[in-house]
Amino acid sequence: MCLFYGHSIIYGRILGVDEEATHLIGKTQLLYEGFFMQSFFLITGFCSSFKIPISVFIWKNIKTILLPGMLLSVLGNYIWSLLNGGEISSIVILLSKLSDWFLLGGEWFIIALFCSKLTLWFILKRNKHLQIVIVALIYIAGLTLNQIDIFPNYIWHRHTMLLIPYLYMGFLAKGNLEKIEPIMKPVALIGVVIIPVQVLLDIKGFYHMPFNDNGIHVSLLNFPIHYLNVFCGTAIVILISRTIEKCAFIKTLGMGSLLCYLWNGLLLMLFITLIRNIGFNPNEQYTGWIFYMIAVMLSYIAAYVLVLLVYNNKCLKWLVGKR
Repeated sequence: MCLFYGHSIIYGRILGVDEEATHLIGKTQLLYEGFFMQSFFLITGFCSSFKIPISVFIWKNIKTILLPGMLLSVLGNYIWSLLNGGEISSIVILLSKLSDWFLLGGEWFIIALFCSKLTLWFILKRNKHLQIVIVALIYIAGLTLNQIDIFPNYIWHRHTMLLIPYLYMGFLAKGNLEKIEPIMKPVALIGVVIIPVQVLLDIKGFYHMPFNDNGIHVSLLNFPIHYLNVFCGTAIVILISRTIEKCAFIKTLGMGSLLCYLWNGLLLMLFITLIRNIGFNPNEQYTGWIFYMIAVMLSYIAAYVLVLLVYNNKCLKWLVGKR
């Protein structure tokens, strides 16, 4: 859900919405931008099984991550082309979208998730102390490569290197729940204080809050603060999730997180375009926030319907790696 909120202004800019209308969304998304992708990797590490043969592990992740990532991304771009006047019978459009996916390295999140899980499988075959050393060295090397920036970020290797530790810590958490549970609320409380303070300092221009999503804004100097934000933010996310776990709407969006990630742009651009076409074109941050929230809410509803349609249909759920 945070993805739709933060991405709304990205797609608004692409479609030519006034830049002034993006400011309030841009400020408020800082409340979660510093940790939400890393929280996803922590939780993924907790929920993943690495105790299966490598051939089974690779195929499972190709089927549930890489293949759906490619197909849904290409199909989403193809549908957007059709909505903008492309010929439905034009296989050239579809093939061009497929070639673009490979040439551009695919969606960063999909590639980094696949590669980090595969790398961690091999790391976990070593003894515990060596695992920690390898993961730490990979992370420091990733930060260093990003700072010196001497060659392109091929197949999102920097993102992979910087996200492996979170996947690993999520894996370790499975065996240490009795130690983690008692400190969950205190850690979340720290986050409720330090994260808004950092956001305010960032907005005022006194400080740049570290974050790592499509862009990497973490360095050898600020990564300890980033880790603190991730731990605190993840604790907040888990506690909030426990209070709303019975909400069928949110659970459905969570079940279809892969589809939501890959098609949030398509849905947002569709509704932003429709709203503008009825005459709502904001040019300042408060009406802009209302404009984007309408687009986001409509996108949530559309995503909910799509998830139900795809995940409950035998002919469609193979698209998301389900049988």
